[in-house]
This record gives sequence, structure tokens and C-alpha cells, in this order.
Amino acid sequence: MFSHKNMTKSEFHTTPLKINNFSRMKVFFKKHWLKMVGILVGALVGYIYYHYVGCLSGTCPITSNPYRMMIYGALVGYLLFDLFSSDRKPKNAKEISNNKINENN
Repeated sequence: MFSHKNMTKSEFHTTPLKINNFSRMKVFFKKHWLKMVGILVGALVGYIYYHYVGCLSGTCPITSNPYRMMIYGALVGYLLFDLFSSDRKPKNAKEISNNKINENN
């Protein structure tokens, strides 16, 4: 009954899903690449800050531990690079005023 060459029935049904998941992942990376770069750059800068400036006495809760400093740097990098991403479209003043008028009616 199944006549597809060199593929079993289970391989035939799972192959399109793998391609579909790969294309979803590709779209996700294309959409969020700048944020991911921000996380990596922030973590790297956080480690560099720990290495050269960090607190040696251990009394500084963030800068005395390289892992905490890298997490903090990754968070700051994400927030900083997120400012430059074009995911969101700002609303015009007309759209905002029209929404307020529609809500009142």
C-alpha cells in the first residue's frame, strides 16, 4: 500500500515535522537574533568586568561572583539590545485616540 521509495511509513510521517520544526526554529532565530547577541555580549562583558574590576573581598554581592556578574551582564545586554530590535511597531497618535474614542462608546 505504501509506495514512497526508500522510506517506511513512520519515516514518511515524521520527516515533514522535522522540516517544519527546523523552519520554525529558523524563523525564531531570524526574529530574535539581536536579543540573543545582546545576551551573549552582555555575559561576555559581565565576565570581563568581573575579571578586571570585580570585588576581591567578597562583600559585593554581584561583582564578587563571576556567574552572577555574567547573568547580570546578560540581562543588561538583553535589555540594551532589545531597544534596537524592530519587533514592535509603535502606535500612531491617531490610533491611540481612535482606540480611546471606541472604548468610550
